[in-house]
Amino acid sequence: DALVAHLTPWAANGDAALNFGGQLWKSSIVDFLDAQAEVDFVTDVKLFHQPDITLGTRGTKDQDVITARTARSVLVSAPRHVIHLEAAP
Repeated sequence: DALVAHLTPWAANGDAALNFGGQLWKSSIVDFLDAQAEVDFVTDVKLFHQPDITLGTRGTKDQDVITARTARSVLVSAPRHVIHLEAAP
């Protein structure tokens, strides 16, 4: 939930502005995850772009940066993310 709220703050918080256009860098997601109190380290982050949500398919190539297709496009979070947790040794 925290990751979805971070990626789409305007959906989670009515006070946040909706941003059109723009880019999302994988490194910013890694930084956010690594800053969480319960996280010791982050590995193997994959970032996919689904330019048209009506198609129901996502990109298959891991991206370092996602760019909105047009100045009127809005980048949004996937509704859920796959996160694998490993117990400390």
